[in-house]
Amino acid sequence: MWIKKDYYEDLEDIIHGVLTVEKEDLKELILSVFERIPESDRDILIYERCIQYTMPLNCTADRIFINPLVNKDERYHPLHTMWLVSFNPDILKRSRKDAIYTIAHELAHVFLEHTGWGKEYDGVPKHEIEADLQVIKWGFESELKQCEHNYLSKLSQYVSQNHQIVRKRINDMLKAN
Repeated sequence: MWIKKDYYEDLEDIIHGVLTVEKEDLKELILSVFERIPESDRDILIYERCIQYTMPLNCTADRIFINPLVNKDERYHPLHTMWLVSFNPDILKRSRKDAIYTIAHELAHVFLEHTGWGKEYDGVPKHEIEADLQVIKWGFESELKQCEHNYLSKLSQYVSQNHQIVRKRINDMLKAN
């Protein structure tokens, strides 16, 4: 069972490359997101995905492999999958809703086990759309809507600007089925 205080203390060891003052702010934002994620999904993120955080240049999520051996559940595994979530330092300068959306979005990539870019829907990567849909499922829709750079808005803008092309594609798909 997830206990906020315990994870707060764990964050001290799993946030890398961040100054102490910034680390406290980032920890608070990460905890704010985790508090709202449903318990079963939160458990997967914390106990199965083994997330590490850093703040280099860009926000991203990817799986990393740690070797040599890592002790997990009293056994040693030659390769232990972990996820590295990297935040752009400007995340701490953004509005709180924007920062919350960004963290939830990157955690959604981890939860969904996205790697690489994947397929695109009219210029918007499928993984990004799936991550935004997961963000909504977790209850962060208001943060997503207030964040101009969310991927569902980009897809929506494309559809509204190219509605005839989209309508034709939908009709073609329906005819094929």
